[in-house]
Parts: sequence; structure tokens; C-alpha cells
Amino acid sequence: MVWIVALIVIGSTIWVVVDSKKNQIPTYGEAYTLNTGALTWFIGCVLLWICAFPLYLYRRQKFLNQRRPKPAPIVAPVPAVSNLPASLEQELRTLAKLKADGIISEDEFQQKKCQLLGLAQSSGTTQKASPAVFTVQDAERDIMRYTEQRELESPLTKKFEDEGFANVELAYHIGKDGWDFNASRGTNQDCQTSEQVKAIVARLAGEVNHEIANGLIVALVLGDQIAARFRLQPRPQPV
Repeated sequence: MVWIVALIVIGSTIWVVVDSKKNQIPTYGEAYTLNTGALTWFIGCVLLWICAFPLYLYRRQKFLNQRRPKPAPIVAPVPAVSNLPASLEQELRTLAKLKADGIISEDEFQQKKCQLLGLAQSSGTTQKASPAVFTVQDAERDIMRYTEQRELESPLTKKFEDEGFANVELAYHIGKDGWDFNASRGTNQDCQTSEQVKAIVARLAGEVNHEIANGLIVALVLGDQIAARFRLQPRPQPV
């Protein structure tokens, strides 16, 4: 029995010496030095093992816990919350669809988006927000307007060609709500001035049951090149 106890004391003392040096466990204080290191633990275990060994186990656990890296706190992901009103998000989606369908250009999309976002930012101030400048109803109206105007493109283009114009380019722009006309003179000799161009555009518009809206038309004649920009509206039907 005595030999068993002696083997336990000797074996544990050797382990304390090796382990204290490996893990830098001091007998007191926080710093591991020659006077507080493995040699001191060895002397303590030899002279008073019954106290030194439990003390070593306690200080070993304490120091290893202090040196163990602490796990990073787990932060629950915060769901993304949009600060935009639901109606504004819908309007932005409608704008994006209009751009994807080619109804409005990239510049027009960016301009209207900036207007909407500017409105959203100003609504967060103490000032009263301005009314929306572009709504879903506006988008639906623009789609109808675009469809209606585009139906005129083929017949108008043919009428310009029948007038003798060559290289006719006619396009409707929803952002400007107007038409751009570019052509070369071809065999047409009647358009020598901008006023003559305006007169022909007005006449041809009438032939497709439309008229110049509020006199909004400009024309330019440069040699054989002719250009015009105008806005059309349906001609009022007689009652």
C-alpha cells in the first residue's frame, strides 16, 4: 500500500513539473519565473504533496481558462427592412419594368427614379412632403399613351415617304411625349423653310386623325437635311 501511494506521489510530481513548465503555470502571482515555476512546484510536491498537488490543479485550470480564446458573440442577423413606403417600391418596380420593356430610356428611368427617391427623403423631414410626381397611375397612362402613339409610326412614316422624303426616321419618345422626325429632302422640293416643314407635318398628322398639340412643333432645314420635333394629340371628333 505504501508503495502504491509513493508511486502516485512520484508520478504526479513529475507530471506537475513537466506540465507547469509546458503551460507556464506559476505557484503564485501571474508571471511565470524561475522562482515561481516548475522548480517551486517540484519542491512543494516533495515536501507537502497533499496541499501542493490540489493547488496546482486549481491554478492550472484557472490559467488555462484565462488563456482560452473566448468565442465571438453570436449576433442574430437583422432582416433587411426597406425604409421606402410600399407605394414607392411599387412605383420603382413599375419604372424598372417600363425600362426593361423599352418604353422609357435609361436616362428617363434615372431621372424619374431620382425624383421618387428625392421625394422619399424629403418626406422624412419636418416639412410637408410634396405630392408624388410619378405614380403607378402615371405609368399606366404613359403605357396607354405610348401604345397609342406608336400605332401612328407606320402610317406616318409611309406618308412622309409618299411626300418624296428619303431616309425617313420617325420615333416617338415617351419621356418627351413627342416625335422626332429626320429625313433627307429626296424628291420633295416643297420644304425649303421651317414653316413649310411645319405645314407638311400638320397636314400629314391630320390625315391620320391627329393634330399638333398646342402648337408644339419646331422644324429645321439644313441644306438637304430636314428635322422636326412635335407633339400630337387626337383630333377632336365632331359632335
